[in-house]
Amino acid sequence: MTMGTASTMASMVEALGIGLPGNAAYPAVDGRRNVLARLAGRRAVEMVHEDLTLSKILTREAFRKCHQNPGCDWRLNQCGDSPDCNGRADRRETDGGRL
Repeated sequence: MTMGTASTMASMVEALGIGLPGNAAYPAVDGRRNVLARLAGRRAVEMVHEDLTLSKILTREAFRKCHQNPGCDWRLNQCGDSPDCNGRADRRETDGGRL
């Protein structure tokens, strides 16, 4: 599988814990995506009932753990300049942007 933008971001999303396990492994045209989509919908409803929000998942610690994963390290660098990623990781604080 080619590691283009979509698969790179899918890998990072899964490593950060906001994608279901296996999400990054399936190509876009794979039939298993239909099953994964149904499971993701069910999980989203569960998360609402649990009051589990992205801000509770995308913590500084989640980014640290992902960054320590050798397979994820370069993927985090892919979004290093993104204001959204930087804001989620609180990179603008006193550590000078280091995770």
